[in-house]
Amino acid sequence: VTLFCPATVKKNLLNQILAVVLLQREVDVTLHTNVPIDPAFAASIKLKYVQYDWLPDQEYKSLIASSKLNFAVSWAETLNYQSAEAALLGTASIVSATVPWLKLDVNPNSPSDIASLAQDMLKRREWWEEKALRSVIVYFGKANRQLEQALSRVTA
Repeated sequence: VTLFCPATVKKNLLNQILAVVLLQREVDVTLHTNVPIDPAFAASIKLKYVQYDWLPDQEYKSLIASSKLNFAVSWAETLNYQSAEAALLGTASIVSATVPWLKLDVNPNSPSDIASLAQDMLKRREWWEEKALRSVIVYFGKANRQLEQALSRVTA
């Protein structure tokens, strides 16, 4: 599973990392992330992870495309392009309800809620990947049409 984002407070990193730990108790997955994680902390919670620095574009895309699930459950995202990019690469993301193109009912303050939904997404992976891809295409297609209409009114 993947979690790639800037290490800022709004990204809800601790709850997502704890959710991955809970998920790892049920499913054999390793977290691949660019988020700095203290090795002593990771050992204390038994987190299996691989940490990366900034990756070249093709390596990053290859890693996301090969992931079983992408984590992007922030507190304050209004769009989350990274999760849209993951969907276009064939990987579903678990996102917060604030992401308009794939509103999921998950409590971002609850690692157990995040882990439970993640487990369902892994069990029904193909269905979730198709849903994520369709949702991204529909949402951004509509947004592009609205932009084109607005621009045509301005230039007319």
